[in-house]
Amino acid sequence: MDGSLTRWFQMTVGNRQGDPISPNTFPTFLERIIDEINETEDKGVIIQGLPIYNLKFADDVDLIDKDPDNLHAMLNKLCEDIIMRDMECV
Repeated sequence: MDGSLTRWFQMTVGNRQGDPISPNTFPTFLERIIDEINETEDKGVIIQGLPIYNLKFADDVDLIDKDPDNLHAMLNKLCEDIIMRDMECV
């Protein structure tokens, strides 16, 4: 910090910064959580005959629905699942 090294600390959970497996682990984890939302019926919008209820890129997720109540329910479910896995929902 400020040009000097900090004390060593033991990492007990997760991947190290820059670990080659990191780009694959988070999306895989995220897919499992999004699959839980998939069980909710009547969600999202229909675009060219396909139901779209989320867009994902890297560590960003956009939930999509025409009904604010459904959108709120999907967001709550997403946060519940994230918190249940010891992560933070921001």
